[in-house]
Parts: sequence; structure tokens; C-alpha cells
Amino acid sequence: MFKDELKRLRKEKKWTQEKLAKLLGVAKSTISMYENGNRTPDLETFEKMTFLFNISLDNLIYGDDVEYIERKSTEEQKLLDLYRNLNYEGQEEILKYLKYIISDVKYKKNCTDSMVSSA
Repeated sequence: MFKDELKRLRKEKKWTQEKLAKLLGVAKSTISMYENGNRTPDLETFEKMTFLFNISLDNLIYGDDVEYIERKSTEEQKLLDLYRNLNYEGQEEILKYLKYIISDVKYKKNCTDSMVSSA
């Protein structure tokens, strides 16, 4: 679960909530809300976290949740592999494009459990 994984990673780096907040450009209280499960970061903050902790978004969100990882489709894995082959600038462009597409209602899923839908 994201809140537990974030706390574990932060402590592994020996960072305080305040230090992580400064690195992410958010308030210390925001980090506390993330770690307590009272708030979820936006896509841009998730991206910053993946770079800070050098971890995939899947691992950041789900940790070692094997059940989720096993459910991942081949197409999702292909997309993830392609994304990981891009440099930072390329990844930024992909994220901008995804945000643009997501803003168009005709492309949104009608389910609330999708992280993309809530972005």
C-alpha cells in the first residue's frame, strides 16, 4: 500500500517528513497526510517520488503486492517498458500528453478505481 511504502522509503533514506516535503515542493503536513492515507499525490508528485527513490511507480504505489503485479497485463508492461526507455525529458512529454488525453472526457474510464481516472 502506498502510504506504508512511502514511509518505509523515506525512513530508509533517513529523511524526515520535512526533508521529503522540501524535495517534493510540498508542505510537511502533506507528507503526513500521504503517510496516514488521508491524501493521494497528484501524478506530477508521484513522478518526482519515483525519481527521488529510484523506484517504479508500481512499486511505489503497491510495494510488494504480488497479486497486483501478477494482474498487470502484457500491454501495460509494454507501455511501462517503453516509458522506462525514455530519458527524463521524454517522460515529461509523455506525462503532458497523458494529462491532455485524460482531460478529454471521451477517453476516461467510467470506473473510480483507476489511478488515471482520478488524476
